[in-house]
Order: sequence, then structure tokens, then C-alpha cells
Amino acid sequence: MINDEGLKSPFFIDKKMIKKQVIIDLINEHFAGTDKFVVDVKVLTGNKIEVYVDAPQHIVIADCVALSRYIEGSLDREKEDFELQVSSPGATQPFKVVEQYKKYANTQVEVVTKEGTKHKGLLLSANDAEFELEETRRQKKTLGKGNETVIEKITFNYNQIKETANQTLEGLDYDFKVFDNPAELRDFIFEKNNC
Repeated sequence: MINDEGLKSPFFIDKKMIKKQVIIDLINEHFAGTDKFVVDVKVLTGNKIEVYVDAPQHIVIADCVALSRYIEGSLDREKEDFELQVSSPGATQPFKVVEQYKKYANTQVEVVTKEGTKHKGLLLSANDAEFELEETRRQKKTLGKGNETVIEKITFNYNQIKETANQTLEGLDYDFKVFDNPAELRDFIFEKNNC
């Protein structure tokens, strides 16, 4: 809406917002027949689209670039202007989908229940309904003085969980390398992603 001074009011948006489900459908279409999966999609003000994807082993830059091109090629910039960012969610970010629990089996995680109880331990296994955590803690002995180590296996339903995230990067398969030259970095990326 334009006011008396010819300025647009900040309370009205001229842009057509892209629907989140449209983006999710495009991702699923592109990833059909692969082991890659959607972690999260955010469509923010001004049609800024953030897409987070992953795979059981790991997602590579070439996968993100290909998906970005697919989404961009499927949307009409004449109808809806947008900004698109495609990436992995990051190894220490909270889990959002069941596939992440399966991916990070046998790693140390921190779980926060909806009641606010925190549990730290080894994520033993995960299926579509629940996951199992092995928690090791020290507690007072029931008889005598001192503390004892207790190892407990706890099964959680996903609807009990507020948040789960990797406790550390230890044990995760990731590369870390420092480059002094941008051309070296580019060559390394192409080599790693088989471009």
C-alpha cells in the first residue's frame, strides 16, 4: 500500500511468499532414489529460503550445489523473487528428523526431555518410533559410603524429546584442513567432490 507521500507502508508485503511445502516437494523429487534426506526448510521474510539436507554418511558440497540449481530451475523468478541457501545442518546442531538419530548411532549425545531432564550418553540405536541411549553416571551407593558407576539403557520415544544434539565432534568423520591459497582450497573441494 502506498501512503500520501508515495512511500510504501512497511506493513504490506508485495512479494508472494513461497510455500515451505513446495520447497520440500522439490527436494524430495530431486533426492528420489538416493539416501539423502531433508532436515529442515525455512522460508523467511523476503523469500529467503534456508534448506538443510543430509545423508547417512555425509553430504558433500556438490550435492548442495546440485540441489540448489534444481530448486532455482524449478521456481520462476518472474513470479517470486527469492534468496536460496542450501547446506548441511552441522554436526553439533540439534537433531530435527529421525534419520539424524540413525546417522549418529554410536556417538555421544545430549538429550533434553520436554520435562527438562538432561541425559548424556551413547546413542545406541534408533528406529522410526524410538531411540536407545546408554547413560553412564556416578551416584551414591545404596549401602555403605561413596559413589558407584551406574550404566543404564534408556529408551525414549521421539515425542518425549525437546532436543538432542551431538555432545562433541569426537568420533565423527569430518575433514579439517587449513589452506593458505584460495586456488588450493578450490582444487581440494573439486577433488573431494569428484567434480
